[in-house]
Formats: sequence, C-alpha cells, structure tokens
Amino acid sequence: MSFFKKKEKYNKKHLDFVQDVVTGKKTNIVEIAMFLQQNGKLDVDKETYDTFADVIHKLQNIESKNYERPDVSDYISGFTTKTENGYVGTFVVVGVGYENRQDIIEHVKKRMPLGLNFTKFEGAPAIEVLYENQIIGYIPKEDIPDILEVKKHILSIEVDSTYTKKNGEKGVYAKILISLMANE
Repeated sequence: MSFFKKKEKYNKKHLDFVQDVVTGKKTNIVEIAMFLQQNGKLDVDKETYDTFADVIHKLQNIESKNYERPDVSDYISGFTTKTENGYVGTFVVVGVGYENRQDIIEHVKKRMPLGLNFTKFEGAPAIEVLYENQIIGYIPKEDIPDILEVKKHILSIEVDSTYTKKNGEKGVYAKILISLMANE
C-alpha cells in the first residue's frame, strides 16, 4: 500500500498550483490551504509532492532541520500522520448543505466525537458521517477506498476542525485514528 497513487497523467490544475507555490508566485498560506480544502489531495508525483511539502513547511516557519519526512513505507493511503497511538487521516465532510445538516453542524465543535455508517449510494459504497446519530455529510468518494481498506482498524473519529465558507455555509473536517496494526 502506498500513499502516492501511481498515475500516468497527473492533474494539470494541481501541477500548476504546486509550481506557483514552489516558484514563490503563491505564498499566502491561507490561500494555499483553501486550494487544498477545495480540491482535495494533490494528484502529483512523489518528487513534486516532496518539494511542495518542503516549501509549505518553510512558509509555516518550520525549520527544515526539524522536519523529518517519514519513510513512505510508514504511510497508509489517506492516513499520513503517524502517532504513538496509530495513524491519523483528516477528511473533509461533503454534502453538508443538504436537508437540516447546517442546523446540526452549528453545534459541532473541535474534538467532538463523530460516527461513521458504512452504506451504499446508487449501488456504490458510501460512508455517512454522523454527529449524535444524525447525518451531517459524507466522506468524499475518492477517500472511501482508503477508509474501507482499514475499516476494521478504526479506533476513533472526531471533529478535527470546522470552517465557514464565504456563502455562510459551515463545514467539517473529520479526523480518523486507525490502529498501528493497519500497516502490518
């Protein structure tokens, strides 16, 4: 299992964005974070990703001598942070604007527990994200295979952060912790 998905053709929009960051055309960390939030995981090759990560750490004033890039074999697809308790993945919750979900999300705060419901939508696997047993949205379909692969190793899921879009719609990032056993 590899964090970097091998593809013959990478997303041009992502490559152009990374090039702008690496060449210094984009240096506003908030603008960079918004691009990543709106466009999901970067669809680029490993070398490009590594260069991009180095620039981001410099923009965040993290000294490169303190930053050790983990061995790629330590990654589990979608779960890029290794802790003493397991691997952590952060996923945007999509579909938050439907039905009464905005009313529910209004009460959601960082570190509050969430739940997952593994289901199907139009015949394809889907993962509902629940707060107090009420649907607040879904895991994006491109992230579902990563989570299904480690489903039996999920230890916890909680709110990583919330945000408000320019149109006033609120959103949620879910943080999932999986066991260290998932990489064995």
